[in-house]
Amino acid sequence: MATGRAQRAEVACGNKLILAVGRLVAAVEGAVYCSPLDKAAMDTSTPAPPSSSRTSAPGEITSTAHADAASPCSNGHANGHADPSRPPSLDLTDVPPPAPSCVQPAPLQIPSSPSPPRTGVPPTPTVLPPTPRATPPPSPPPSARPSLPSRAPQSDPQPNPPPQPNPPPQPAEDPLAEHVRQTYRLLEEAGVRGDGVVDGIERTRERRGEASVLRLEEVEEREREEEERRREEVLGRLDRYGFFLSTLPTLSSTPHARLSLLPSVPLSTLPSLHTPFPSPTSAPSPLPAPPPTPPPPPAQPKEIPRTAKWSRMLYPLRRDAGGNVREWGVRKEKERKLARRVAKGVPDAWRAGVWWACLARRAGVLGLAEGERSAGLGGGAGGGTGSQTSSATGASTMAGTSVRRGVGLAEGEARSLEELEAEYEARKGVPSEYDIQIDLDVPRTISGHVQFHTRYGQGQRALFYVLHAFSLSENGYCQGMGPIAATLLCYFEPERVYAALHHLDTAYSLRSLFAPGFPGLLEHFYVQEQLLLRVAPGVYRSFEKHLISSTAYATKWYITLFANIVPFRTQLRLWDVFFLHGPDTLPLIALAILWSLRDHLASPLASFESILSRLSTFFVPEAGDDEPLVRTVHALLKRADVRREIEDARERWREGGGTGEGLLVGM
Repeated sequence: MATGRAQRAEVACGNKLILAVGRLVAAVEGAVYCSPLDKAAMDTSTPAPPSSSRTSAPGEITSTAHADAASPCSNGHANGHADPSRPPSLDLTDVPPPAPSCVQPAPLQIPSSPSPPRTGVPPTPTVLPPTPRATPPPSPPPSARPSLPSRAPQSDPQPNPPPQPNPPPQPAEDPLAEHVRQTYRLLEEAGVRGDGVVDGIERTRERRGEASVLRLEEVEEREREEEERRREEVLGRLDRYGFFLSTLPTLSSTPHARLSLLPSVPLSTLPSLHTPFPSPTSAPSPLPAPPPTPPPPPAQPKEIPRTAKWSRMLYPLRRDAGGNVREWGVRKEKERKLARRVAKGVPDAWRAGVWWACLARRAGVLGLAEGERSAGLGGGAGGGTGSQTSSATGASTMAGTSVRRGVGLAEGEARSLEELEAEYEARKGVPSEYDIQIDLDVPRTISGHVQFHTRYGQGQRALFYVLHAFSLSENGYCQGMGPIAATLLCYFEPERVYAALHHLDTAYSLRSLFAPGFPGLLEHFYVQEQLLLRVAPGVYRSFEKHLISSTAYATKWYITLFANIVPFRTQLRLWDVFFLHGPDTLPLIALAILWSLRDHLASPLASFESILSRLSTFFVPEAGDDEPLVRTVHALLKRADVRREIEDARERWREGGGTGEGLLVGM
């Protein structure tokens, strides 16, 4: 008896499997399937395999209940009555009968094995989603329990929500750029042996295999042995600024092959806006050859007493938590002496403090701590800011000079030092599309300085990260930024150099200087040519005659802030004046150089080649004395007629739309 009942159970289970497979085929084909075994499976009185051990989820029915209640050929019971010998798997007595039309069944559950489950454990079912039908199902009465889930028909689809816009795909980082960033990151953690002594090893130009790595280790071992031998020799070949002494007699910072002496005698006479320029009749002098022996460096007997004077003029404006001075201010009683002392030269020991005081005050953030905001944005010259400190000592921050605090800055551009330092650290790990080009330019940026001599040394790594972080700003990266950042790294830590570049970008109009199309550069050219027409019309007519435009020789002057055309010491003196007086200093420096060379440039015998050859050289002040050049620039800045002419020229340039009309046009 038991054997026969087990056989009948196996037959019933097989029939149910055939029924389920048939329904699956019908669901895939989109048609209602009613198998002849449908009736037979529901008419059988053989009990179904035990399934009481599995609890049905809400809204889910088992295969037996699904066959009884969801078959399109039944009315909810097998033959209109229930078999008392059959163990019920789900109570469906109060479920209303379906509509006469065929309704799409609920998700099917197909047993994973055709054989009945053993030990009373049901098999894990696989749920298949139903296919929408063409005939919509009837709505059940409110009082009835929902019997079967219904789906919306294809002919009357439910309105879909509006598609959400996909975010723009982020471009994949170049593998070589990622390799560059990873190399600098690893070397920043490990350091480079022989920094400043050895030349270093190139690591980012190519991917290195195992053999290349072995050769790299051999080179490192040889340089390790050479490091101690060369250290004393290298330190003995440095000048006071850290540059290697070159074989060129008058230049120690950069080995230029073409030098041009900048005569000081013509600078003894200041240019006038109303005095006609006499046309010289002498032939242009050739480029001077370097003398066989280097002249002695200019004596600096006043460096020590000037350092003491600056110590009495400055005071600690703000300190950090450890008591270290973060910013310096100028005492109120010493303000009237500031411009004159800057023109005489800032002592190198005080250069970092004075530079930062000028930068931060022009940006309107001098003395601001993190989270504070300047109150003087958009004010005129001498307007108050939140950074001005008038303490019991009677000190203030350089009021009364030509520095203008936060003038022309947009909202949010006046940011504290702590904010910019945090931004620098955050940007170090962000990819930049300029990383490969920056890595190419780093080793050739003032490599004559001991700080930037070793490949991937501390100086080169700092320069890479500063340029990398600044390239994520609005204007990206330009090659002229390298010498500017490298010069600042000689006096500031990397995070403060990034903050200084931000202030130069916003408060000193370097943003327009490096913007696409170089609108600020063209405006400087226009101002320079208008001043040249007023003070040296003979030079202007000579340029006009030979079709020499300012772009042919002066582009590198401005985009590097004159870093690559004069010795480092002269550059520092010019930057002292620039940081104090602002962007108007740049065209006046160019004007002073042209005024010094006016006899050669305006000569009737001058030609296109001779003029460009002279203006494309590296200018070395005569006898190593840069005082006449700096004195001329400072004297021009003090003259009201020169300042007024600069403002009028800028106004005419803006009224003309800044299209370049009015500039000298070259070949």
